[in-house]
Amino acid sequence: MIILREGKIRDSIFKDVSCISHFHYHIEIIFVMNGEIFLIRDSRKYLLKAGEFAVIMPIERHGYKTESTSEIYILEISPKEIPEYNSLLKNKCFSKFIGSISPETQKIIRQKMNGKALNPFEKKDIIYKTFSLLYNELSLTNTKYEGGSIFSDALNYITDNYHEKISLTSTAKAIGVTHEHLSRVFTKNFGISFCETLENLRLEEAEYLLRTTDLSIAEIAFEAGFGSIRSFNRIFKKYFNLTPMLLRKEMSLNEECKSLPKGLYLSFYRK
Repeated sequence: MIILREGKIRDSIFKDVSCISHFHYHIEIIFVMNGEIFLIRDSRKYLLKAGEFAVIMPIERHGYKTESTSEIYILEISPKEIPEYNSLLKNKCFSKFIGSISPETQKIIRQKMNGKALNPFEKKDIIYKTFSLLYNELSLTNTKYEGGSIFSDALNYITDNYHEKISLTSTAKAIGVTHEHLSRVFTKNFGISFCETLENLRLEEAEYLLRTTDLSIAEIAFEAGFGSIRSFNRIFKKYFNLTPMLLRKEMSLNEECKSLPKGLYLSFYRK
C-alpha cells in the first residue's frame, strides 16, 4: 500500500522496472514510451506496448514486470488534485483502463525524457487528456469493494490519521460503525486485517522518510505513527527481514532509489 502526500502530482521515468503486487490511495497512470511491460491488475496480466497507457485507480491491486526492456513514464496523482474526483470518479474504476497515448501527450512526455522538468499545467494537461479519453468511452463502473461508504470512509480516516495513535475501535467510532463490522469489511476487501493495513501505511511513510530525509530512526518511528523505536524495528523486520538502519545504509548506496514512487522500493523486500 502506498500513500502520496496530499495535494501532490509526482512524475518519474523508469527503465526496465518490475515490482510485486501492491495498492495505494492515489491514482497512477503509466505511459509506455519504449519497449513493453506486463501490467498485473487484479490477478490478470496485460501486455502494454510502446504508445499505450493504463490508469490505476485508488486501491486497485497491481504490479509490473519487464521481461525484455521497457521505458515508462509514471504519473502519481493525489485525488485532491482533481476537483471533479469526488463527483465523477470516487469509488469508481475503469472497465476499459488501457488506451493509446495521444500525439500531443507523447510530445510532452518526450520533453520530460529529454531532461525538461514538466510544469504543473503540463502534468495536468496529460492527466485530463487521459481521463477524457476513457471517460468519453463510458468505461466507468462502481468498485466492487464491500461495505460501500464505510470502507471508503475508513480508508480516508486512517490515511489522514495513521501517524496518530489510532486503532480499529477508534476508527470505527469515528465513522459511526461497530469495530466488529469494520474488521469484517477490511478482511473482505483486502484479505488482511485492519491492523496490518495500518502497519502497511506506517511502514511506507517510514520508508519515504528513510529514503528522502536525514531524520533519525527515532524521529522517523514517531513521525510515521509507531509508538516506540522497539515497535518500529520489530514490525519493520517482520515484513522485510531487515532493520530500518540496514535499509537506509543500502539505499544510501543507490542514488536512483530516491526517485522511486513511494513504497515501490520496499515492494522488492516483502517476504
